[in-house]
Amino acid sequence: MRVAVVGGGLFGCTSAIHAKRAGHEVHLFEIKNDIMQGASGRSYYRLHRGYHYPRSPETGRESLLAESFFRNEYG
Repeated sequence: MRVAVVGGGLFGCTSAIHAKRAGHEVHLFEIKNDIMQGASGRSYYRLHRGYHYPRSPETGRESLLAESFFRNEYG
């Protein structure tokens, strides 16, 4: 299947990576000269650990688990 992903931010790039891994032909479209140059480049440069979201203890645990998944995926 041919897949078009519009937007080269964190979510667009991740979607493109997973679609490619699933065996699809992927085309990533980004209006800027390179990926991660828009909002993703400005706001996702740091890893949120959930500490500033005082929702519940579960939020902290989920954030720690998500961090390990993130590091395994992106290094």
